[in-house]
Amino acid sequence: MKHWRSALAVAVLVVLTAIAARTAILIEVWNARAGGVLPRDVSGPGNPKWRWLPWEHEDSWREVCRYEGERRPPVDRDDLDTPLTRKQSEWLLGLIATHDGPLSQSELDHLAELARSQDPITTAEDRDQLWRLIVWAPLTAEENADMMERRRHAKNRNRLRAIVGTWGLLQYVIAPLALILAVTGIAAAKRWTSKAAAIACGAVALACIVLMFSRGYLTSLGY
Repeated sequence: MKHWRSALAVAVLVVLTAIAARTAILIEVWNARAGGVLPRDVSGPGNPKWRWLPWEHEDSWREVCRYEGERRPPVDRDDLDTPLTRKQSEWLLGLIATHDGPLSQSELDHLAELARSQDPITTAEDRDQLWRLIVWAPLTAEENADMMERRRHAKNRNRLRAIVGTWGLLQYVIAPLALILAVTGIAAAKRWTSKAAAIACGAVALACIVLMFSRGYLTSLGY
């Protein structure tokens, strides 16, 4: 019976240590892919909570990132309050003719009428549709490179956030528990194989705990 209990305890220790090690390795791998986010600085102003980056997907990048900063399309949101120039109208008609995005044909026909009239765009629905037409204009080589890089970064960062917010939090329970079991196993083991296994698992569990605090799994989430 004692041998059976000892074998069960070693098995539990090995499983917990393996889970802790896998979690630590996953976080280290995705942290490297995300550009070394951890430990995340939450000391700045505003809400420090670690938020999901929506521009992992193309449509979100186009809506949020494409025309940020100094990049501006020939027809910007502010231009919709005033009559369109002939050049702006022709540019919009060209976009409508080559559109390969989310707008339906009926919506494109309606926008074509608005562009030809060159009148100010007053309704919120028309403004939203026109802006979706603009952000889905064909990308330049520079824009495409920027989109691919920022989507890659967002995907890696979001994946890291998901792991830290689940397995990373469980690490605060699993790794210390594995270390406690390892210390207990070292003291109670009669066989050298069991003691060696407990020492190895204890070393791994301790390393996982060090990483857990040095990377700041909990504090990086901003809770």
